[in-house]
Amino acid sequence: MDEVLAVGDVRFQKKCLGTMNDVARKGRTVILVSHNMGAITQLCGRCVLLEGGRITAAGHTEGVVAQYLAHSGSARVAASLEYDRKPGCDAVLTDCWIADEGGEPVASVDVRNAWQVGIRVWVRHRPRGIDIGVRIHYSNEMALFTSNLTQSVDGENAQLEIGENVFYVPIPGHFLAPGIYTVSVGVHRRNVEMLDLHEHLLRFEIEESGSDMWQ
Repeated sequence: MDEVLAVGDVRFQKKCLGTMNDVARKGRTVILVSHNMGAITQLCGRCVLLEGGRITAAGHTEGVVAQYLAHSGSARVAASLEYDRKPGCDAVLTDCWIADEGGEPVASVDVRNAWQVGIRVWVRHRPRGIDIGVRIHYSNEMALFTSNLTQSVDGENAQLEIGENVFYVPIPGHFLAPGIYTVSVGVHRRNVEMLDLHEHLLRFEIEESGSDMWQ
């Protein structure tokens, strides 16, 4: 079965799934070749990962799918910038990356799992009042939401320190639909001045890997 679930309407897909399950229950083997991780996770007990025509992993589906997601190639999930850029600026962004819930960098995000945007900012002087904004865009560059990191509950900006400051913006699992997204980051004084702005700095993918909505 080669990409059979990628064509046709929902009724056709359900018919295909029903036939595949019936055949499997009768003791026959069905081989599904697909980039649809939801289908692979839900339908296959064992999985083989091919790269360049060679087998690079084989075993239980969950582990092989995790390895595939960890090496997705079209993303830009980390960016490093020189801290001595813009020498007259009070603060600049030096690093930004996509991380898993534990803070480890990842190449793509499982739709079921929580993840984070990691940010490193270098503050030279006058740290008071500096805020960091993170904006997530869909693949067509439509802005979905913005989070300002240092805004506290009482409306006062948190105090940054001279030197290196590291933040994580946590995003829950099942929050964004599978697809391609970009991240923009701005270091600014709210409603006063933009110190350092990087549009669409990161590009990453939310991967469908077996949630209830995979079809």
